[in-house]
Amino acid sequence: MTVPNITQSEQRLYQRLIVWRQDFRDANYFANFLLRKGWHFDPWDKKIRWTTYMQQAAYTTALITSYCRPFIATRSGAILPRNLRPYDAVERELHNKMRSLRNTVYAHSDVELREVREFSVNGYATAIERVPSLKLTRGETELTLSMIEKTSKAIDSKLQDLIKRVEN
Repeated sequence: MTVPNITQSEQRLYQRLIVWRQDFRDANYFANFLLRKGWHFDPWDKKIRWTTYMQQAAYTTALITSYCRPFIATRSGAILPRNLRPYDAVERELHNKMRSLRNTVYAHSDVELREVREFSVNGYATAIERVPSLKLTRGETELTLSMIEKTSKAIDSKLQDLIKRVEN
């Protein structure tokens, strides 16, 4: 039996890279589905039914949460290393937007983004609430796919470097 030539921290990184690569594969699937369906609508858009908007919202939520997982620190503090994020300025801007959306809209419900106006109807407490649209534009979705591809290639390259050390 051969002893691996990688450290315990490299082994943990290898395992995390495998998991993060799957997160990007999931995000890739959700993004392609949104593009195929052409789902880039606001909830009030008359071109789609409410049920279709809700499906769009579900796929957009899945895309953003899957994409962002590698960039949010785990309980152990693990996060995708910066050298595996080969983004240009435009991509970094979208990346930061998606992280912000994940943190304020998709994974949490920040009241500050919603403009809630309270009132009552016949003594019943209710409110008018402005909810953010759960969508990405076609261009944002296409750019996200490009970012996923770049990051996935960087991950695959790092995995190849690590596995070569295990095999020796």
